[in-house]
Amino acid sequence: VRMMGGELDAEEEDDKKPEQEKEPDKIVEKKEDRFLFEQFDDIEEKEKPERIGEPSASDIYTVGAYYSAPMILSKTTEFFDRGSAKINGFNVVTPFKLEKLGRVLEAITKAKTGLLSPKAMFEIRAYYFEKVTSDTSREIFGGSSYFLIGFYDKINLNGRETDFSFLFGKTHFNSIGFVLTNGTQIPIKLGKSGVKVYLISKATLLHKYEDQYTGWVDIGLSLRYDINTSKISKSRGLIKRRQTIIE
Repeated sequence: VRMMGGELDAEEEDDKKPEQEKEPDKIVEKKEDRFLFEQFDDIEEKEKPERIGEPSASDIYTVGAYYSAPMILSKTTEFFDRGSAKINGFNVVTPFKLEKLGRVLEAITKAKTGLLSPKAMFEIRAYYFEKVTSDTSREIFGGSSYFLIGFYDKINLNGRETDFSFLFGKTHFNSIGFVLTNGTQIPIKLGKSGVKVYLISKATLLHKYEDQYTGWVDIGLSLRYDINTSKISKSRGLIKRRQTIIE
């Protein structure tokens, strides 16, 4: 037939193929006949990364709250009753790194390259001092809900976590104020909650008007907790995917 310029029919060619070439098709059909949950397990295995490590620091937010009392006062703040002082706040450390700022800080402090890795930080702060001048009148210094922004970083010293932050924002003088904080973790375990306890000291500088400033130094305790957003998103995604398959 080939010599006459003809061609074999496709069906005849298929019949002449060895049986070994047909076996994969049968195997594929058998795999497709498996139970649905077995196919789902295979999909999950393919989606798993080859290397499973610790959670990335780029996905962690640290939320904290603190309460402190003044230890060193300026000429302005020492006029008020020390026992009346109330200083507290709530802050969030974001995973957003400020790499250029880190290089600048390393150059200023002459620290080892790559040692500092500051992150963006936000804080809502309240400070309140009071002085009773008479039975019917009081003088008040400060206020509440002042928003601050700045940077945060931490290092390990002798196996203990130590951090610092520098924030600035508006004050009750309608001027700019600065807060420098240093914290050292206290080895206290609060069960399995994951909450960390820090001993903190804060130096506050407030611009009053023209070239006059005031401030104080306070000491207190801070409670902090790390929130891993990647774990939350993965767990939610897995739950939704399983629910869809069950339906």
